[in-house]
Amino acid sequence: ENRKKRIFHIGLLLVLVLVSYFYFTVYKKPFSYYINYMEFITNHKAVVTYEKFFDELTPRDYEIASFINAKVNDSEAVFLWSDSAQIYALSSKAPLGKYIVAYHITFYENAALDTKIAIEKNKPRYIIQTTNAPFLKDVISSYRLKYEMIGTEIYEREI
Repeated sequence: ENRKKRIFHIGLLLVLVLVSYFYFTVYKKPFSYYINYMEFITNHKAVVTYEKFFDELTPRDYEIASFINAKVNDSEAVFLWSDSAQIYALSSKAPLGKYIVAYHITFYENAALDTKIAIEKNKPRYIIQTTNAPFLKDVISSYRLKYEMIGTEIYEREI
């Protein structure tokens, strides 16, 4: 009798798995994440290729974060004129104001003014631009272009 129950439960489980697999959409992306990771840790994939798996701009974001970590003290502020908010997290920096990405600053009413006030108050050493928009032209008058890398312009405050 136990054997019959066990066979019944295994059969039922198999039917449920098959029905679930064919009836419901299964998100299969995680498998490619594991493959990407395994190729990376076994040296079959370069760091940049590994990073590009997630997004084409990921290597740029890591390079910007490395620049910030190397050039900016913990107490100094940085302003990103970018749509890549993850750079703040990668560099362990907090945004200057409540608007983190460029598309928020250009979208919300008073966001540009609030951001300009935050920049004037905090006087960040660097303004890092990865996107083009007219807002930045007004703000960088006291900054000069210091570095360029992978579609990025880095302005340094003139003392």
